[in-house]
Amino acid sequence: MDKAAPKVSIITICRNEKLIEETCRSVAAQIFDDFEWLVIDGASTDGTLEVLERYRQYMSFFVSEPDGGIYEAMNKGIREARGAYLLFLNGGDSLADPLVLARFFSFETDNPCLTPLKPLLQADIIWGEVVSRETGFLPRLRLPVNHRRLGLVYFKISGLPHSAVFIKKSLFEKIGLYDASFKISGDYEWFMRAILRWRASYEYVPLVISIYNFEGLSSKADDVSEQIHAAERSRAYCKYALNPLIVVSALINALKAGILSWLLLLARLFLPSAFLRRLKHKDNHWAVKLYRSSY
Repeated sequence: MDKAAPKVSIITICRNEKLIEETCRSVAAQIFDDFEWLVIDGASTDGTLEVLERYRQYMSFFVSEPDGGIYEAMNKGIREARGAYLLFLNGGDSLADPLVLARFFSFETDNPCLTPLKPLLQADIIWGEVVSRETGFLPRLRLPVNHRRLGLVYFKISGLPHSAVFIKKSLFEKIGLYDASFKISGDYEWFMRAILRWRASYEYVPLVISIYNFEGLSSKADDVSEQIHAAERSRAYCKYALNPLIVVSALINALKAGILSWLLLLARLFLPSAFLRRLKHKDNHWAVKLYRSSY
């Protein structure tokens, strides 16, 4: 009989990665054990394989062979994964601390401001935060996403932090894998496809999930990489921003958000403060529902 499917599959792709041991150490240190770890190496030649060999006991799948790029490697991992959710932790990136997965799957908080954000862990896409290994801060300026709808405006300016996103495997089966024709921005295109075209459900968790290696392929600041990055993002964005159905949906969502903002303002002006405090109570399901409706 097959072993029960784990809650999450961590997929690591790498090739000649000097910080691969940090990645391996962070996965091996997790106290949460309901996960599997898949490593797809692109035929490394610099000693990466020797490091990976020391952590083979923690891996449920390992392969080292030439591939056609990072998204082809990720797709290979998706096909092999058995977890309900997939987390892409590339070589050089690492999980924030040994308690990350345990905190994620049993999110608790005494902060009433964060209570409405307690994850239901049912959405197609659930994401948290990521910090830069080099600076300890967010690797790039992003819009606040804990109360924003992910639409055309958001994706024009920003994107989801790939190494801090849990994605249902069933969503890949429904809408397809990463487009391997992209060298750097395949995840950006996939998130737009999932959320704007297929209306995938999403949820934010106020938790730092991973530490991002700012020296990775998609973040190098050399002119060639910047040009590829800009061109691919433009190609992906135009693909969906020029879709009439998506544009109409975005306008409707903006109208709904505007109406909701006015209703909240009127509520603060005219409803008794004691009643408003009750709405904010952590056990008030209507308050949670109202809060989530503004996503």
